[in-house]
Amino acid sequence: MISLLLALTMVFGIGAFTAVQAASHGIKIRKSELPRGNFQMTARFPDVTGTQEPMLMANSMVSFLTYHGQGKLYVTVAPGVESFHMFVNNKKVRTGRMKAGDTYLVDVGNVSRDGTNTVAVTNIQPASLKNAVIVRPDFPELIDGSLRDAEISPESTKLIDRLVKADIRHGFSSAQIAIVRNGRLIYQNAWGTVNAYNEDLTRKKGSAKVTNDTLYDIASNTKMFAVNYIVQNLVSEGKLSLDTKIVDVIGPQFAEDTIDMKYDGGDNIPLAENRSLKRGLTIRSLLLHRAGFPADPAYQDSTYPLYSGSDGSAATRQKTLEAICRTPLMFRPDTRTLYSDVDYMLLAFVLEKITGQDLQSYLKKVFWDPMGLTHITYRPLDHGFSKDEIAATEINGNTREGRVTFQGIRKHTIQGEVHDSKCYYCMAGVSGHAGLFSNATDLAKLMMLMLTGGYGNTRYFSQNVIDAFTAPQSETESDWGMGWYRKGNGSHVRFFSTQAPSYAYGHQGWTGAWTMADPKTGLIVVYLTNKRNTPMVDPDKSLTEFDGNIYEAGTLGFVPQLLYMGMDTSDKDMRAVIPDLLDDMIQEKGKMEPGRAVNESMAALREVRKQY
Repeated sequence: MISLLLALTMVFGIGAFTAVQAASHGIKIRKSELPRGNFQMTARFPDVTGTQEPMLMANSMVSFLTYHGQGKLYVTVAPGVESFHMFVNNKKVRTGRMKAGDTYLVDVGNVSRDGTNTVAVTNIQPASLKNAVIVRPDFPELIDGSLRDAEISPESTKLIDRLVKADIRHGFSSAQIAIVRNGRLIYQNAWGTVNAYNEDLTRKKGSAKVTNDTLYDIASNTKMFAVNYIVQNLVSEGKLSLDTKIVDVIGPQFAEDTIDMKYDGGDNIPLAENRSLKRGLTIRSLLLHRAGFPADPAYQDSTYPLYSGSDGSAATRQKTLEAICRTPLMFRPDTRTLYSDVDYMLLAFVLEKITGQDLQSYLKKVFWDPMGLTHITYRPLDHGFSKDEIAATEINGNTREGRVTFQGIRKHTIQGEVHDSKCYYCMAGVSGHAGLFSNATDLAKLMMLMLTGGYGNTRYFSQNVIDAFTAPQSETESDWGMGWYRKGNGSHVRFFSTQAPSYAYGHQGWTGAWTMADPKTGLIVVYLTNKRNTPMVDPDKSLTEFDGNIYEAGTLGFVPQLLYMGMDTSDKDMRAVIPDLLDDMIQEKGKMEPGRAVNESMAALREVRKQY
């Protein structure tokens, strides 16, 4: 063994893996440079707590978060250290070859476990040294795994696969999925084609197949992965207060330019009071959707009093900010929660002024590039992607099959351009409420930050910030956090399913996108569809109902429902319940008003039932 160590040292040098198995229990150690970054913590031994704790053993231990199969500690040994002992989850690390004055990478993947892990540093000699051993744990990253590894029955994903495939055969568009548990990508898949229909509403042939790399318009998920992530990062770093007043960032015109306009069903606040209330609005009020703005002003429609333009130019984007400044509040702030795109359109402008960068540049520099994300962007056609790499949305532009019109409205199938009207026509495709395109895997990596706070050697969110943003708004408003949907009392059950716990959180996008996280089980679900790339149910009756909503694949919440059912259960038990579950689904579908999509969806369910 000694001769092998010498040979490795001669061939690879002292900085290489100097006998990575020199540590017991498969803990690997090698000399390393300390990478730049901000780790989970910087723990300094001895006296790691910095105080004389009554429970003195606490001065020798710290805990860090990682998942089984991964975990790296950067251990710096100060000059003058003669010896020390180190344990990870009570497994002894052989520290004899760790020399004073050097830094070592300690790979603890063979002894790590899901969740809290412990490192202890003891018996430092000489005992009088301060900051003798410094331990810096990195953050977990997304690694490959399996359903078995995650203790989820493969029968769950088998049924997901069969349901989506059957729906696509019967008229659904496409879907893509990434499922993570405890830092492992345990399942991903993609179904259908990027554009399922011709503009005459007939089924399209020869369209490119969806892959795991296909981009989807994630619609309102943008609110979380753009605005919320920037705010959470800035607050974690102490660079932003949630109580910052909007008027102090945008300028006095935000309040003073407000016009007198009445809303049906609003508080009809007098103009002077409205301006005064807007002067008091904060970033926190906007994040909570409690600022009082209306939900969906048609800034792109010239018949709307606060029309800003519909050409998608940078000049119109600036005019949109001016239109928001003129927009009066519909309700007095903090009197009710009203989900509003205006809140996050405004936050986009606020953050661009605070950071001095546009959203795309900031997100790319701070999040996407350091995390190695290559399939997330605004305006994908301007950033190297072709239409065949992007799932299409509405078949006839934003016209709702010819029932909606305004100057410049798109009539062609939307593919590679953001579907949302305000984002495309008024915000040049880059907004805080919509505009991001991504694949499921990159979103899953981003969602990991909500469970871990960081990725690799970069911290993004403090635990305090994660807790604050995902906590219930109040004891009577548990379905909302700060921007985040919560399972809460169940108003979002269509997305979370009946099985998710109350503390699960996530967000959905109108195009058919769903992301969620369960911090206790370590489950992350990203399920993307382009269900608006289907004909409408009856545009003369409703301008929001598309056939894609009717199919099981378009309900979104069926994915977490099946995953929770299959969690920590046997394949045999899953196979036993599935036939009855499908029978009930068919029965419930039969209660819906008959129509094309209902009939096709029913046929798809029956087709799947025959497989069990």
